[in-house]
Amino acid sequence: MITLSEISKIAGVSISTVSRVLSEDETLKVTDEIRNKIIKIADENQYKRKRKKSKNLNEYEEVMILKNYDEETEIEDAYYYYLRTKLENKLKKNNIKIVVERYSKKINLKKNNILIGSYPEKILSDLSKKRCNLILCDSYSDKENIDCVTFNFKNSVYKVLDYIINRGHSNIGFIGGKDSEEKQDFREKYFTKYMKKFNMYKKENIYIENFDFKTGYNKTKEILSLEEYPTALFVATDEIALGCYKAAKEFNKKIPEDISIIGFNNLDMSEYMIPSLTSVQVYMDNIINETVNLLKERMIHNKNYTKKILLETKIIERDSVKQLLL
Repeated sequence: MITLSEISKIAGVSISTVSRVLSEDETLKVTDEIRNKIIKIADENQYKRKRKKSKNLNEYEEVMILKNYDEETEIEDAYYYYLRTKLENKLKKNNIKIVVERYSKKINLKKNNILIGSYPEKILSDLSKKRCNLILCDSYSDKENIDCVTFNFKNSVYKVLDYIINRGHSNIGFIGGKDSEEKQDFREKYFTKYMKKFNMYKKENIYIENFDFKTGYNKTKEILSLEEYPTALFVATDEIALGCYKAAKEFNKKIPEDISIIGFNNLDMSEYMIPSLTSVQVYMDNIINETVNLLKERMIHNKNYTKKILLETKIIERDSVKQLLL
């Protein structure tokens, strides 16, 4: 079996550093590159490490849930409220201590942090430079040292458009919002890509404001005021769809007879809307479970590589999309 002295020579570091890395000394300040190199050499040469006795999760430092939105957003978009509260409950059931904060430039991160909401790349770039663990819950980043759990936006949007087109629609509109001043929402991005690919893209059919009821209401009024408007709308959230329903009623338009609508997130209210809303089920519980699993890997097992997890979705078919004659 290889010795500490031999590992130190191969890795080019002191025996003391090798010893502290292999004994999982959390106070040792060493780069991830050196730490991973030492562990790799030891494992490849069957060095038997004396691992620390596992702690109970409640013995670890509290985990920060970092929001990048305010309370008003949670009121207007119930999805974020459900996401945060379900995540908090799951962590508490696992005896993980938490603290909830709203993002600011002066935020002092914990060793382990779960980020919810949408973050501009500049903020993620700044946060990723700090020596801590970052997990994006229900969002995505290409940053190499940030774990992510979200759903597969591309497949989800393409499934929606396949579904609408298979029901005979070709003039299709999109209503959504912006994740941030500099970041395009993935649903808009893949809607545009799909429509251009099949020569069905019309710039005037894309309406972008926010992800709330008011956006659905105001934009649908604009749409229904047109002499010729889309026969079907794909909207980025079920809250937007609720606003679409109100506008359609005021214009004496029936759903789906006069205009079809498909939502996203499949909130509890969707099946009780009249007519019941066809929507995309994103399986929030799975997103939360995978987020907590990643957190445990970081906390307990000191996982030193990044995971990007994309979960699949499903269309819940109800009564808001009309079958046109083909």
